[in-house]
Amino acid sequence: MIAGAKRREAAVKAAAEKAAPKAEVKPEAVTEVAAEAAPKAAEKKAVRKTAAAAKKAPAKKAAETAVETKTTIILEYCGRQVTENTMIAGAKQVWAEAGHTEAIETMELYVKPEDGAVYCVINGEPAGKFCY
Repeated sequence: MIAGAKRREAAVKAAAEKAAPKAEVKPEAVTEVAAEAAPKAAEKKAVRKTAAAAKKAPAKKAAETAVETKTTIILEYCGRQVTENTMIAGAKQVWAEAGHTEAIETMELYVKPEDGAVYCVINGEPAGKFCY
């Protein structure tokens, strides 16, 4: 009986060993398969996102161009007229005549129509005035 039990036990172990390799999955194999599949999946998602963004982009551009409006400001007082562009050009000229060479970052123009003058504050410094 002991010999028969040993044979059965050996047969059970052999059967378990034959079945175990088929069911066993090596971790290296899983990571290799996952590593190969991950870039392909990411690439497909990127293509889908790019295609979706391309479809939406023209709609945004159309809305932005519809909002843009050309505006002109003209100040008229006692028969005189002065435009916004004239005031800006005059302020830049006053800035340059004062000997400043640095770039203009901010410009504030104070228009006093009763005097026919524009007072300039450029980069936080009073730059002077000019008459229009």
